[in-house]
Amino acid sequence: MLTDAGCTRDQRLLDSTCDCDPAGILGPCDEGRCVCKPAVTGERCDRCRPGFYHLDGGNPEGCTQCFCYGHSANCHSSGDYGVHKITSTFYQDVDGWKAIQRNGSPAKLQWSQHHRDVFSSARRSDPIYFVAPAKFLGNQQVSYGQTLSFDYRVDRGGRHPSAHDVILEGAGLRVTAPLMPLGKTLPCGITKTYTFRLNERPSSNWSPQLSYFEYRRLLRNLTALRIRATYGEYSK
Repeated sequence: MLTDAGCTRDQRLLDSTCDCDPAGILGPCDEGRCVCKPAVTGERCDRCRPGFYHLDGGNPEGCTQCFCYGHSANCHSSGDYGVHKITSTFYQDVDGWKAIQRNGSPAKLQWSQHHRDVFSSARRSDPIYFVAPAKFLGNQQVSYGQTLSFDYRVDRGGRHPSAHDVILEGAGLRVTAPLMPLGKTLPCGITKTYTFRLNERPSSNWSPQLSYFEYRRLLRNLTALRIRATYGEYSK
């Protein structure tokens, strides 16, 4: 700003309430500038970078990378789409879920009419896994970048997560993730919502870290979704 004393910085640029697009920013303004998410650009953080599309406030990257099987890196969002959530509420029964031992043998899965949930128990340390029904499998490519969430409770104290608490398999690929950071103790007797973002980013905690195309291929041919059910004697 030009004054009799010379030039001074425009105080409007220091305003912490910049006119930023909330879907595209990482946090508060930095000296009057919007701080964009990695895949977002523009003074207002309101546009996707080239090669990305679909500005989304729930996406830590801001936008999703284009996926055109290598034919093009240019894409844009379509307004002609709907949102469909695949869920299991367990209001009436186990809703198609099963339980298996680590070696693949069937295990007992029980349904609680009172709590509207499913559970399994084991006297030994070898884990049992919840196995998702067909509606969660198949071509789930449109779920890329979205979230997998479930409510979960362990009824024995002192249990620790493992690197294989949640497992996705498909197209000859397999990724796993812990319920929470390894070394921590799982909450006992408390129902908690665990959320996993379905992409290959390191922040999503899937291991091994696949490439972008590999992760899309896994979701396109998803053959198994398993969640660890037991952590030792009589764990839910």
